[in-house]
Amino acid sequence: MPSERPKVEDLITLHQAADIAGYTDQHSLSQAIRRGSLKGVRIRNARPWFTTRAWLEDYIAHRPTNARHEAERLRRKAERRHGE
Repeated sequence: MPSERPKVEDLITLHQAADIAGYTDQHSLSQAIRRGSLKGVRIRNARPWFTTRAWLEDYIAHRPTNARHEAERLRRKAERRHGE
């Protein structure tokens, strides 16, 4: 993880980040931090992770293409089901 430290007032909880990103829970964001694909920090070794809107937006913009394709595939499948 880079040594870049955001201002405390810029930090958001993973719960807040999940709401912003449209996730149902923060677990996938926590995993993304552990994988290194989403920047995150812990304050004084506290248990919860924090991120910033900027880091979250960067993560969303650069998610693996296969995740986008899978989401699109599921959306089309749901549309076909509802269209029948």
